[in-house]
Amino acid sequence: MLGGVLLFVTTRKYKKIVNELLECSSAKEQIKKDLSETINVSGTHNDISIRIEELLKKESELNDSILTKEKLSKDLTDQIENSNKEISTLNGELRTTNKILNESQFKLRKYHLMHLQQQLKVRGYQLELKNIHNYVVNQSNEIHSTIKKHEIKLSNRLEKEIKKKKTQLLKIESDIQKADTVIRQKGELLEEVSELKKNVILLSEEHMLQEVSFYKNVYPFTTTEQFKEELHHNNEKQKEMIRNKSAIHSTITWTVNGSEREGRKMTNSNIRFMIRSFNIDCDNAISTMRHSNISTVEKRIEKSFNDINRLNKKNSLSIVDEYLSLKIDEMQLVYERFKMEQEQKELLRDLKEEERERKKVEKEIRGKFTELREREKELEKQWKILNKEYLKSDCLDDDLLHQIKEVESNMELVEIKREELNERLEVGRSGHVYIISNVGTLGEGIYKIGMTKRLEPLERIKELSAASVPFIYDVHAMILTDDAPALENHLHKVFRDYRVNMVNNRKEFFEVSLDQIKQEVYAKVGKNFIFEDRPMATQYYETLAIKNALEIANNSFYSEAAFY
Repeated sequence: MLGGVLLFVTTRKYKKIVNELLECSSAKEQIKKDLSETINVSGTHNDISIRIEELLKKESELNDSILTKEKLSKDLTDQIENSNKEISTLNGELRTTNKILNESQFKLRKYHLMHLQQQLKVRGYQLELKNIHNYVVNQSNEIHSTIKKHEIKLSNRLEKEIKKKKTQLLKIESDIQKADTVIRQKGELLEEVSELKKNVILLSEEHMLQEVSFYKNVYPFTTTEQFKEELHHNNEKQKEMIRNKSAIHSTITWTVNGSEREGRKMTNSNIRFMIRSFNIDCDNAISTMRHSNISTVEKRIEKSFNDINRLNKKNSLSIVDEYLSLKIDEMQLVYERFKMEQEQKELLRDLKEEERERKKVEKEIRGKFTELREREKELEKQWKILNKEYLKSDCLDDDLLHQIKEVESNMELVEIKREELNERLEVGRSGHVYIISNVGTLGEGIYKIGMTKRLEPLERIKELSAASVPFIYDVHAMILTDDAPALENHLHKVFRDYRVNMVNNRKEFFEVSLDQIKQEVYAKVGKNFIFEDRPMATQYYETLAIKNALEIANNSFYSEAAFY
């Protein structure tokens, strides 16, 4: 660079000197020409002589100047030659430096290419390890499922074997008892005769009870043994009162044609008819029992009691209050049975709903797994294509390198999302607790506090807003938490005194202010979620507006009709 500048300056200075020499030569020629013209002019004037001398003097000065310029030109030529030699030397050094630099850049590219190849190998190993891990997890799940199936089969087989052994044991015990019976045959014959006599008495009593329409309770019980025992105890009391003839109160001893015996027959016949009628009325009333009509059934029993006593007042016969109380108790027991059955049905319905919800959540999670696998395959394909293009560019394309890093970042996000789904599938308690309202259906100030484990919780709200309610629910809060059942139970306990339905705790509606719910939620889980204070209720308010417009239009129409 320095040699080039020096050459440029020297060359420029040389050109200037050459131009000056040319000007001097031109001036010398002009002087000679003037001198020649002057000599040729006739006459010898003094001015001409003086002019000639001046021209000669000027010529001499020009000759000296030319010599000086020539010497200077020679010096400049020498300087130019020296500068050219220096430039040649510098160019040689520059070529050497460029050669070393090119060799270094080649080595650097070679090392960078080797580094990328190593990264490709490492990434390939990572993908292979990930596939192996997924394969191991799937195999583990299949093995676990197979073990569980075998456990169930083994358990069923063991139960069958146990039942079979029990049957064999019972058969052996029966054989032993038969053997003992044969040994003690003579002694037991007397006991059998005695038992037969007792059975004859019991059969006669049973026949007498059937005559007054008293049978064992035949309602299909699916309740606990306690209710069965209570009902059996109640039936025994009724039978005892009928056998003892204490169910009917009689104040007069009647005679028929002067015969007390015929009078007792008539009285007993009336008593059987009264008890039969009352038992039939009670059975018919209780057979219509549902969990919601106990008051109606009780009134029917009391009405039958009063009607039968009123019709037999002239005979001085009446059903005692104690027997009525036993029938009311029987009715209450049946009611308790229906109530428990209803609770069991609701519980079963809730369990089925939970199972459906769980299956939906699992299906949703597995769908997300499928989406992640497809996304991962797509990213891996992009990554391989971009790396091939990057290697073809000798690792010099920064845009491709940026795209590769972006794809790798997306692959890491996919892996993080997969781990979150695995944790959610394994733990099973994470989910969303929602606070929703339905002004058009429930009115203002009533909120539903529930939970869902779905990945898309608004799908659950859409299901609740289905055809069973006229307006859709508005969401006030959707709280994501690691233990959704615990948070839901906590809120239900805190606001239990504000329940709309105090009987059925599975009805999750509360008449409480939204500020109270908000403060309790903030105190429990913090404020890392959005809380909407006002419900949208768009369809409800639009419906009100339409109704108001129709009412105004109708009033206007009737006013105009009245005017005409």
